[in-house]
Amino acid sequence: KYQKIICVSQSVKNVFEKKFKIKENTYVQYNPVDENRIVELSKQHVSLSKKKSILLGTIGRLEHQKGYARLLQCIKQVAIENLDFEIWIIGDGSQRKELERYIKTNDLDNIVTLLGFQQNPYKYMRCCDAFICSSYAEGFSTAATESLILGKPIFTVDCAGMIELIGA
Repeated sequence: KYQKIICVSQSVKNVFEKKFKIKENTYVQYNPVDENRIVELSKQHVSLSKKKSILLGTIGRLEHQKGYARLLQCIKQVAIENLDFEIWIIGDGSQRKELERYIKTNDLDNIVTLLGFQQNPYKYMRCCDAFICSSYAEGFSTAATESLILGKPIFTVDCAGMIELIGA
């Protein structure tokens, strides 16, 4: 009964059309992104500095959907190899205490830094060598889009929107 149905990515549109058997009046409209503003904000000073030779970053709510518990399990496995890397996790949410416990229990304090919510996450992403998306589900990752604007390579799981964003 709607005149138009707007989806945030082609993959979301495909799933929607299949689930509801609706093909007409469905469209894709990507979230607007202000590239110039992102680049300008990324130039602001960051009081932290890299401790390791490779710095990975991720941005998102600390909620189950974003897959940070899974990401920390992967980091624990990679840390066994004694590789010279660290990760900054920007964001806050209901899983913060759980993630802090996991980090402490598994001696990942020297690898993982939870930066909490940041008004300007771009200045932190500028410092990173790559962006990680560990989400179980996404519509179209704004954080990954912003990281690409900053010229960062992306490591991602297979979730909606990523193929459109980075190709496959």
